[in-house]
Parts: sequence; structure tokens; C-alpha cells
Amino acid sequence: MSVILKQLMGISARFHGYKPIYVASMEEAEEELNRSIKPGALRFQINRRQVEFSGHEKKGTGNLLDISTSGCAVHEATLSLAQDERIDIVIPLYTNQDELFPFTLSARVVSAQEDQFAVQFVELDEEQRERLYQCLAHEVKREMP
Repeated sequence: MSVILKQLMGISARFHGYKPIYVASMEEAEEELNRSIKPGALRFQINRRQVEFSGHEKKGTGNLLDISTSGCAVHEATLSLAQDERIDIVIPLYTNQDELFPFTLSARVVSAQEDQFAVQFVELDEEQRERLYQCLAHEVKREMP
């Protein structure tokens, strides 16, 4: 391995939420890129927030990687999920009144790997979407110094 590659791998390991994926060919790389979730809305990164998820008589937890009003990504999941699996996910978010509110959302898994997955929220009406957006905006304000 070249020194530059080792340095790049060391730097990428420090970035929160990014995990390199190694492939053997350009075709494999393109397949990985095509499988990734294409966000339909502005993504918010909320650090140190544990989520719970359940589906088909199994329950797990994980850490929120990022979230939008259309879906979210979770890493360090305690259970492996399958693509297109339907789950319920509980995401605790702070409201404008600084109270922790557990959003319970139905979702469909759009991307799944070992200990991480991405979901698209389903059956989310406009009122729920707006409330979710307000909480996400408030979370960003809370994390600012």
C-alpha cells in the first residue's frame, strides 16, 4: 500500500458517518453508487442520537447518521435489515419547546449493509412532515455554539 493511500484511509476514518467501501472493479463501484439512497430533501446531521426500530417480530437500535423529511440513515445497528423491508422507527427529537418528542414513523428500507441502513419514510402526511422539519431545524439551532 502506498503512503498516500494509508494517509487517506486514516483521514477518512476520522470523519463522522463516513465508512469507505472497497470494491474490485469499476462496475462494482457503479453498482454500489446506484444502490445508495438519493435524498429527496435537505439532510440534517444529528449527533449522538439513538433510534429504535422494529419489524417482523424483531427489535433493534442504532445511531442516527443523518435525517431529512423523506428518510434517514442509521449506522451501528444491532440488527441487519433487508432491502425493501418495512419497519417502524422511533426517532427522539427536540421540539421548539426543548422537549424530547419520540417520532414514530413507518419506513421502507432502501439500502442495507452489515450494521447500517437507510430508510424512506412512508405514509407521512404534510402535517407530520412539517412538524418533523421544525424539529430538525430546532435540533440544528441547539447544536450551534
